[in-house]
Amino acid sequence: MPKNISETKKKLDIIKRVCTACKADCCKMGGAEFTKSEMQKVVSAGHLSHFRKISEDHYETATHDGVCAYLGKDNLCSIHSLRPKMCKGWPVHLDFKDGKKIYLLMSCPLTSYLSEKEINVMKKQMSGYTEEVLFCNGTKMNAEETKKVVAKYEKYKMKILD
Repeated sequence: MPKNISETKKKLDIIKRVCTACKADCCKMGGAEFTKSEMQKVVSAGHLSHFRKISEDHYETATHDGVCAYLGKDNLCSIHSLRPKMCKGWPVHLDFKDGKKIYLLMSCPLTSYLSEKEINVMKKQMSGYTEEVLFCNGTKMNAEETKKVVAKYEKYKMKILD
């Protein structure tokens, strides 16, 4: 992770360049999962609430055709400094097989800019999610929207992380 302000600015510049070039495809794969405290930070900062309550400590962003409500027309996240751990963890993706956690590294354009240390931090950020939260199907997308999102997700090549 960046150690000083200039390193942080450099990382943010890379993220901005890479994410706008790929049109922030990861932000177009359904609503992001937020805890109650993550959601409250966004709303307390003055952003409009685009959340659906799934359970007491589980909220999901509303989407249209799978696009996150906080993604700007410039393909940048309007709540980047407040984004949930799910978004902070990308391109590490948590999945489950036979009830066990599996961490996948997605072939996102950002992946080549990440150090092993940064990938491990992302794994840790994703580790708090349960299978119930990730696959609760709280999404209110119709069948056609869901089909589009799944097709976007499946285009990524994935590498299993240890």
